[in-house]
Amino acid sequence: MISVELLHAYGESEHLRPSKKGIAAALEVLEIYSDQEMQVCLLVDDYSPFKSTMVVSDYVRLLNDLNITYSFWSSESTLVQYVGPFLEMIGDGKEEMKEREYFAKRGYYGCSLLTAIWYALRLGVLNAEVLQERSTCPEALRVGTRLVNVLPMSCANTERRALFLLELLGRRHETLVENRFY
Repeated sequence: MISVELLHAYGESEHLRPSKKGIAAALEVLEIYSDQEMQVCLLVDDYSPFKSTMVVSDYVRLLNDLNITYSFWSSESTLVQYVGPFLEMIGDGKEEMKEREYFAKRGYYGCSLLTAIWYALRLGVLNAEVLQERSTCPEALRVGTRLVNVLPMSCANTERRALFLLELLGRRHETLVENRFY
């Protein structure tokens, strides 16, 4: 099963409506994988240090207007509960220290760490039970054998670090994660 993240939703209102390139990339991915079992997921960035104005229903309405059906969404803030277990699993004291120092200095966790956790949940490496309990989604998060993510090019550095953290769990990202940047 392919877990597809479409159109990462940012909390700031000016990022709510994806660009034409982003919509085209999302529709292309849906077409490419249309003959395979997939779950369309959304990640809502409500954790950024800036005030969030995101209203999930507005985002869902936009997807409906595009005839895109999603089946699971999560907010970034709910991923924070997995930081401890994830850092214990990576088993690399140096990298764990880097992530903890980042938090101590800024007061929030970095996007790369939360992205790596999101991937680990979608791949079934982390147990998503708590995430499921808080969900109001049409269906439960299903474990994917492959992840496909449609993201703006501005996310490329974040993705590189997230994939590095995922590899520390023993997961070779080359065969598990495909990032489609626009």
